[in-house]
Amino acid sequence: MKYLTKIPFRVARALMAGFYISVILTHLMIIVKIIPYDWVNGGRSASYELQLTQSILSAILVLIALSIAWKLSSPEPGENKHIIFIVMTIIYSIPLISQFTGTDFERYVMSIVLLTGVVSHAAIAKHLSLKK
Repeated sequence: MKYLTKIPFRVARALMAGFYISVILTHLMIIVKIIPYDWVNGGRSASYELQLTQSILSAILVLIALSIAWKLSSPEPGENKHIIFIVMTIIYSIPLISQFTGTDFERYVMSIVLLTGVVSHAAIAKHLSLKK
């Protein structure tokens, strides 16, 4: 955990935003058929239509998560903001296993994106815990 403080707060926040934007862009590229639907979700989506619904909902939820995380990660003091980022770090750590066992796209691209999200949220949690 001590290495997380070596990541400057501004950099961690930029990495967090990059993570969310990358996920949103990925879903948008699936929606407009730049990325084939069977490259995501472990290749388990039965059709483009089913993946389309999932990608639209995911893009909306990630956009909401971005706005919440961006507001909470402001350097202004706040009680227990770091706990929310610890929880988010745990939540984003769980799918890493499935990314490593998924399609080549998930294994070589999305796992790096997700790892960026995990590290950036953990770094923000560490910085916010030091400010309380």
